[in-house]
Amino acid sequence: MSSKYGGIYCAICKISLWKGRLSTLSNKINIVSNLQIIMSTIDQHIEKDRQVLDDPTISSQNRRHTSEELQALEAYKEHHPEDSHDPTPLELYCDSHPDALECRFYLD
Repeated sequence: MSSKYGGIYCAICKISLWKGRLSTLSNKINIVSNLQIIMSTIDQHIEKDRQVLDDPTISSQNRRHTSEELQALEAYKEHHPEDSHDPTPLELYCDSHPDALECRFYLD
């Protein structure tokens, strides 16, 4: 989603990336780029997040984002033991917040 100032807003990370300032936002770009990685299974994604957290050189923002994502993935796996696909951020959110407006659907 674009912001009114011409940047990009990441709702999941709650950050904004502004045009012309990408060099000063390298840590935030790394967080967003990690979202683009789609694993084939949830176990691969959990392992990838654990590897990222084991790296002492990652930024505090990336560490916080990855640990929150890891917690959501582990909760999703616990709630859906028969499901092995890598869930999307929306699936993770809806698993944690089933009554949220974004997660409701209606059958006519």
